[in-house]
Amino acid sequence: MNTNYDLKRIALLLRADWMEYRKGYLLSMGVLFLVWMLGLFFEYRGGHLIPVGGGFWSIGMMIVFILFCQHAGRKMHRSKGIYLLLPASKEEKYTALLLEALAYFVGFQILFWGGILIWKPFMPVHFYPAGNANGSEAGTIFLSALLFLSYMSFRKHAFLIVVGGMTAFAFVFVFAVLVLSELIHLTDAIYYMSYLPDTLLFLGDCYTPVMVISALVTMYVAYLKLKEKEER
Repeated sequence: MNTNYDLKRIALLLRADWMEYRKGYLLSMGVLFLVWMLGLFFEYRGGHLIPVGGGFWSIGMMIVFILFCQHAGRKMHRSKGIYLLLPASKEEKYTALLLEALAYFVGFQILFWGGILIWKPFMPVHFYPAGNANGSEAGTIFLSALLFLSYMSFRKHAFLIVVGGMTAFAFVFVFAVLVLSELIHLTDAIYYMSYLPDTLLFLGDCYTPVMVISALVTMYVAYLKLKEKEER
């Protein structure tokens, strides 16, 4: 078998997954579309403006990503290991998996904007952007990559493992901040406080690139998990 990176094999992987998982995919998108249509109806009746990019869009994107992660986890941890035995390279399988993530997001965008186009001719609903980007997207990207890695690594309770890990990290971070605050009060506060603003500004400037790089590293680790699973 030609082990080079072959787009035809990727297309065959996508076709095979579509044949096997299309009912679940279409059902999930259908339920989201129904909820969105009902949301538009009740939002209009309430006489409110609809914030495009917020509300349902944000929640829907989160739900769609979790659905994709569950899909990836099923493929990785099936007892018979059919997916891992397919005649394709690890790089081709991983690329196909990422393209399937894109299919989930594109499908959600189609139903989201399709719902708006359906309602707009019949009701005088006004749409406006939810707001400008505030830098939180980088953290969201990293957390999404972490969730994907969890589903690629653990057969059960992947979501709870990520939530538990992030909660433990938050407690440790808050504890460290409290300890640092006590040290500042017990020692020369003026000396420490003179460096604290500069430190916070530096961390703020580095936040976005650090989160993006961390997300890329996490996605690479997810690829290594697929490679490890296939070689067993």
